[in-house]
Amino acid sequence: MTTNTQQIDLTHQVTSEETGFRLDKISALAFDGFSRSQLQQWITSGELTVNGEKQKAKYRVKTDDKLVLQAVLTEHSTAQAENIDIDIIYEDDDVLVINKPVGMVVHPAVGNWTGTLVNALLYHYPKQSHLPRAGRNAQKWQSRIQEKRLLLIY
Repeated sequence: MTTNTQQIDLTHQVTSEETGFRLDKISALAFDGFSRSQLQQWITSGELTVNGEKQKAKYRVKTDDKLVLQAVLTEHSTAQAENIDIDIIYEDDDVLVINKPVGMVVHPAVGNWTGTLVNALLYHYPKQSHLPRAGRNAQKWQSRIQEKRLLLIY
């Protein structure tokens, strides 16, 4: 596994329609390319500030507040394909149904970088490795559903 880092420098000016939202909620809307969990970590660490000052996640934003996100994003490389048997129940051009064994970890994470369902799927369907995990950046891949491409949804 390799690690890449990326400097993030983003800003968002709070509009009158957004006034009263909690900082953590408006941040998820304004900086939608990141998970809410990641944004909350940046709020806590002071890497996501309001008008140059560290605030708590529950802070209620005001019109013209300036949200500034200056952080380093650490990205781990994508999962590696592994020849792991999977029990395919049904498959067509749009859908893949798998009987996942009890105890099999779904996607790589700390402590489980190998032997996961994603590792197996990448081996059996290497042309689909570019597809995002469902639930992450859902709006960005929604058009792919309309194009009837196979998605790895789990």
